[in-house]
Amino acid sequence: MNPLKNFSAYTEQYADEAAFLWLFRHNALVAPNYDLADLAELDERLEANIDGLKLSGEDGWICCENNLFFEEPGEIFAASVIAIGQRNKDRLNKIFAIAVEDEHLLNAIVDAFVWFPFEHVKVQLDELYTTNIASKQYVAIAAYAEFRQDAEKLFNHALTSDNPLIQRRVIQAVAELKLKKYLPGLLSAMAHDNEAVQFSACWAATIFGNALAMEKLKSFLLHPEYADAALPLVIMQKDVQTTNEILRALFAEDVTKRLAIKGLAYLGNTRSIDAMIDMMAKPETARIAGEAFSWITGLDLSFGNFETDAPEGFDAGPSESENDDNVDMDPDEDLPWPNQLRIKQWWQEHQQKFDLQKRYISGQEMTISTLQEVLKSGKQRQRSIAALNLAVYQKETVMFNIFLPAVRQKAMLAGA
Repeated sequence: MNPLKNFSAYTEQYADEAAFLWLFRHNALVAPNYDLADLAELDERLEANIDGLKLSGEDGWICCENNLFFEEPGEIFAASVIAIGQRNKDRLNKIFAIAVEDEHLLNAIVDAFVWFPFEHVKVQLDELYTTNIASKQYVAIAAYAEFRQDAEKLFNHALTSDNPLIQRRVIQAVAELKLKKYLPGLLSAMAHDNEAVQFSACWAATIFGNALAMEKLKSFLLHPEYADAALPLVIMQKDVQTTNEILRALFAEDVTKRLAIKGLAYLGNTRSIDAMIDMMAKPETARIAGEAFSWITGLDLSFGNFETDAPEGFDAGPSESENDDNVDMDPDEDLPWPNQLRIKQWWQEHQQKFDLQKRYISGQEMTISTLQEVLKSGKQRQRSIAALNLAVYQKETVMFNIFLPAVRQKAMLAGA
């Protein structure tokens, strides 16, 4: 039997699996139930399929090119990895022609560049920026930022761009790299006509400790698109009384109650634990309250008898009924249902170990060292907040990128 007879079929499978695993990984990066070890396993599976495509030669590209028909990020990523690895400009141009200025598709191209070592793609990124094509400049700026590499010449030029897509990303980049010399430009951008640029400028300037930016950032807490990103930085402000007033106001309204519960988790004060336990009795807030409780106390609800079944008849996501207007996915799908009674008993037995005057994360007092430990062993959502806290509290330290390939993250954390 010819062992290569079904080689093309195997190659199609590599292309399909690479696209699927990228999407799976993309969702896992912000999931409450994935940590760095889980991410490493996903990365190994993804890399195995990418290797299969590379070994397939021309067939690998053909299968990826055929899948571009779907115009989906996973397929864009798979094709981009092959084109970048081959340093084939024509093939990469085909991908850009499909992505146009769709940010989700462009970010998949960015991910493909970041999959390689920086030294392997630096020249390609510089060439992309010099094309003066907005989509390519965006990818170049975003990739430099994801690598946490300063590109002063590119950043200086990008900050003067009249394209909001580029402006937003370069503003975020200078904050991630802690390039405070750009702060005057950020303050100017806070008055930009484009709301997304305004928010990015407020977010970035707040990381540098600008009080005016912080005040304006608070106004985004009621914005459905930007509230989740604004909240962690608002919680970090030094005025604890104002923070508590903001959280009480958010907690009082049904539409912002979930946001308030997240804020209580970020704050890390055990004074809010009783309120969290009460929220576990309501199906709409039970799981997010359980996550907040775990976030502060370190108790893993998936072990022991701290998890229970979903309430009978409860359905937070879209149903299969054509008459159901609810098309939103269940935001807490990956969270366990908390056993309120068992958790309340556990808290009564352990609350004396916690100081009401201190902030906690994963059961430990929130300090630089514990935040660094969360980067190593915490779940992705916790790692995101830990990275943000460290970037704010350590003035000269770039923001740790929890989205990099896991093997690279582990190497960076081992040397920290």
